[in-house]
Amino acid sequence: MSTSFYFECLDHQPSITSDEISQHDDHHVQAAIRMATGADPIPDDPYEVLQGFELEAAVFLRQHPDCPLVLIDEYGNRRLIPGRGEDKARAAVERAIAFQEAQQGRFEEKAADADRRAAAMKALLGLPEMTP
Repeated sequence: MSTSFYFECLDHQPSITSDEISQHDDHHVQAAIRMATGADPIPDDPYEVLQGFELEAAVFLRQHPDCPLVLIDEYGNRRLIPGRGEDKARAAVERAIAFQEAQQGRFEEKAADADRRAAAMKALLGLPEMTP
């Protein structure tokens, strides 16, 4: 079983996700993180010297040189990348979680409101209440 990994740039709304940078290969993930943290240089023209996952990582990093990034897997699990705006990334992830929780709350409120309206309509029409 493989797990795909991507970079996610949190400086945009909505966030921008890279093409796949690894597929359950720690070597490619570590190479991408080394480029993201500056431990390994990103070639000036990555198309000339890189290929595959490393090329995808380098191109995305060139397009987002100073943006806060996280590493995200295909299941939505995020990991902070040292030196890539951890504070800003952490805050963005917390905002995303809060937004998802608010959306869920609005959905639950709408469902409860719809149930109340349906019950009122049934009462108005004299229909019997149905119980599960």
